[in-house]
Amino acid sequence: MGPEKAKLVDHKCKSCDADISHDTQGHVCVSIQVETASSDPMIGKVVHERYRILEPLSAGGWAKVYLAQHLSLGTKVAFKILNTDLAEQEDKRKRFEFEAQCASKIDHPNIGRIFDYGLFEGRRPFIVMELLSGSTLAEYLAEKVSMKPDEFKRIFSQLIYGITAAHAASLVHRDLKPSNVMFANANFEELKVKILDFGIAKSVDSSPESSSAHHLTNTGEILGTPAYMSPEQISGRKVDQRSDIYALACMMYECGSGKRPFEALNSFEVMVKHCQEDPKSIAPQLAERKYPSKLDSFILRCLNKNPDERFADSKEMHEAFEQVWQGTYSGKFNRTQKSKPTNKLVLAVAAIILASVVPIVVYFAQDKDEKKDPAAQTTTALSGTKANSDVNDADNEPFVPKKKSKESTLVTNTLNLIKKQGGVKNALDFLKSLKDKAKTQEDKAKVAIQIGSLYELCLQPMDARKIYEKQLASLVKTYGANSSKLLPILWRIRRSFAESEEYAKAQEFDQRRLKILEANGINNPEEKSMFALNLVEDCLYQSKMEEAAAFLNTAELVIYAKGDKIPKLQEGYSFALKAHQSFRIHQDQDASVLANKAFEIASGVSESDLSAEVLETAAQIFDELKDRKMVAQCLRKAVHARRAANDDASDEMISDCLSVARDYSKHNVSDGVILYLKEFPKVAELRPGPPSKELEAGLKIYIKALNDDGKIKESSDVQKQLDTLKLRRLEHLPAV
Repeated sequence: MGPEKAKLVDHKCKSCDADISHDTQGHVCVSIQVETASSDPMIGKVVHERYRILEPLSAGGWAKVYLAQHLSLGTKVAFKILNTDLAEQEDKRKRFEFEAQCASKIDHPNIGRIFDYGLFEGRRPFIVMELLSGSTLAEYLAEKVSMKPDEFKRIFSQLIYGITAAHAASLVHRDLKPSNVMFANANFEELKVKILDFGIAKSVDSSPESSSAHHLTNTGEILGTPAYMSPEQISGRKVDQRSDIYALACMMYECGSGKRPFEALNSFEVMVKHCQEDPKSIAPQLAERKYPSKLDSFILRCLNKNPDERFADSKEMHEAFEQVWQGTYSGKFNRTQKSKPTNKLVLAVAAIILASVVPIVVYFAQDKDEKKDPAAQTTTALSGTKANSDVNDADNEPFVPKKKSKESTLVTNTLNLIKKQGGVKNALDFLKSLKDKAKTQEDKAKVAIQIGSLYELCLQPMDARKIYEKQLASLVKTYGANSSKLLPILWRIRRSFAESEEYAKAQEFDQRRLKILEANGINNPEEKSMFALNLVEDCLYQSKMEEAAAFLNTAELVIYAKGDKIPKLQEGYSFALKAHQSFRIHQDQDASVLANKAFEIASGVSESDLSAEVLETAAQIFDELKDRKMVAQCLRKAVHARRAANDDASDEMISDCLSVARDYSKHNVSDGVILYLKEFPKVAELRPGPPSKELEAGLKIYIKALNDDGKIKESSDVQKQLDTLKLRRLEHLPAV
């Protein structure tokens, strides 16, 4: 790519290139593309007449980091600036400012230095930091099979020194982990370890400034990275410097053994294990690598569930650490001293995570081993349920809420319009007047799509189709049969035929869509391949295997034409349809392999309604193959994807949630049922008429789960709502 090549670290995650060999459950996969120097508007800017922005170094959900130069001194610095979308949010600006204040309080060789802080163009806060060119501890762990004892001692001595300095400044870091530890020099003899990212640090002094900083963390907010969080941090109890001691011990455990203290298939299970389970002794692994014999008991003491049984502070920890290496450490880890967490504590953890009254926000660092800014944070929403090995594998992966896609917004917007206008007939009158006022046929088509959606919600799909077809004729008359302005309405008609299982007609309209793309020279690989894949689906349902194979070939030629810039979701959809194809010709093993590939791709990309469709297609194949575990995983991830697209009210979302909830109900996991069905009462209230069969079934399961969970009042309220809704009549709109 020449000089414009984006500076990305070569990692191994299929969607974000992160090396996740040491990050099986803490890694949050968010595909990040660092902008090229020519396309990034920040490049070349001079900020506050002091810093010239030279090139991008890294990007995250929280901030971007650039290489910059001080104009007077000529020195190179790291320039970290809050992302534009977060700069409008006061709490995010304050947290970013607090990070600068925290780090600037500490002048210590093992803490990343802050030189300056300010506002870019009066609104986007930035931090000017020490430029560090080394690797992170996370990158080290990804490359090394094990850490030598002398490396271990040198690294953790400095880490304890650094965190002691932070504690002396009345700060608790709260997010110590390998990607927030950087080596400033590759030469082992001169190795300098730096602690980065005080973005979610907590002040433990009683000054007015500190008091205001406390309000940056809302009630119910869990901050940190699950793999390294202390039990008290997870359960929302008071956090002090002993939580940092716990996190340091988690890293020691990992560096000494090659494994984290607690590993699981998702973040919620990891957090439950931190609160419930004892870490296993790693004495055999340490002995094999010739570590001091007392290091195991030292680490286990730091990992005690009860903060009072850990070291009192980091100074005491450092003294004991030195004694371990001198062979004079006598402190024994006594499991009887540990206060065993009660079920109440575990339920408290679940309550914090599952609470629906307060939006739960977990600041997961993107353990992507970001080379220049391991501190970059991604704000992600986490939902959780009780651990269950059969049904919880794919649950509660963190997801980043995104803007609603056009498709996923349509149902929600129509439902809100019905509510606002006071009924479906009033909503129809409003939309008709809006259409009459529209100046162009293109604008009229947009309103027609909403009118059609209204008819669909009133269970009048044939009338909806007539509206679409009538509008299509008007568009053709105005713009011609090959205009790209026809594509949205053609999609609605195609969708209508597919839902009524008229696949020959669906194929006809998909072919028209593909022809229009070609006629207009639209070389969009995502759209072109998707249109071809829709044709594959049409043909498969008609058992036209040869035509399906031909369209699949067309789609894959487009998908792979761009080399490394493969449209990932289209690739996933391609694998799902190949699986469907294999199943129909009785090649079950191939179908399973291909469906798994589709699942992996759709799970690893940015969540949207399209990734949900890929997962739902894969779920159908696994259902045919009687693989219930994979069906459950696909549908849970599909629900997360639709939630990420704010698609809470569509038929697909209702069906997915109900399927997952039934799985949980079968395994008596009431928290899981509640988590996936909690939106059903609101959706049922919004949708016109009595609840559909799926909504009614979901509400009944939800009522039972609330009862099982002791939430008698909520259960009674939902039952009353259901009884009322069942009496509600469905308004029919005038036939078209």
